[in-house]
Amino acid sequence: MMYSFMDQENRAPVYIVKNGLDPKGCESMIEALKDKTEIASHSTPEGLSTNTEGTRDSTVFWFMDLQLKETLDNWVKVANYQAGWRYDITGQEMFQFTKYNKDQHYDWHIDGGGCHGCVRNYTFEKPNSLLEICKPDLAGTVRKISISAVLNDDYEGGDFQTMFIDAGKTTVSTIKPRKGDVIIFPSSLTHRVLPVTKGTRYSIVAWYAGPPFK
Repeated sequence: MMYSFMDQENRAPVYIVKNGLDPKGCESMIEALKDKTEIASHSTPEGLSTNTEGTRDSTVFWFMDLQLKETLDNWVKVANYQAGWRYDITGQEMFQFTKYNKDQHYDWHIDGGGCHGCVRNYTFEKPNSLLEICKPDLAGTVRKISISAVLNDDYEGGDFQTMFIDAGKTTVSTIKPRKGDVIIFPSSLTHRVLPVTKGTRYSIVAWYAGPPFK
């Protein structure tokens, strides 16, 4: 997919809010959640896979925080307008606190396709694929905007990369976010987190949804 908006510094189709999160708040969130994470799974339209598949080996914790929600909601509104996406956003999933220890990573993936074939159906049970959702207000929606908010920068490796078509060529862009930076991008954008080589990387991941594109 081709993207019209480009971050000029990183030459990637993302909108970056530098220092979008308060540093003290980032530190408090790490302290509160770092010992609560569990092995993450990778969700696709076909189903769930665990780290045994090699796609990801980070650990996560699902949560909701109203103050964080207000902050990120506002940044999404800014990015959605300024980047020219102007997507119809009607809801948001729970936050995912993500922890990458040394050598852990998340390989190339997208968060959602945005088309009618990607619409989520409601399930009473834990969702088994990207086509299921347990929040009633998100039934019939697709992921449209994704967020990766980095909570610390005292680690090495763990760069955020995007892959997209630019001038007819496949292009990979590398972003080295700083503590408190909020990376906002279309959920259909292919992206990954490179292996951490030293220390531990902490981030908040979020997805904003709406009706499928027509």
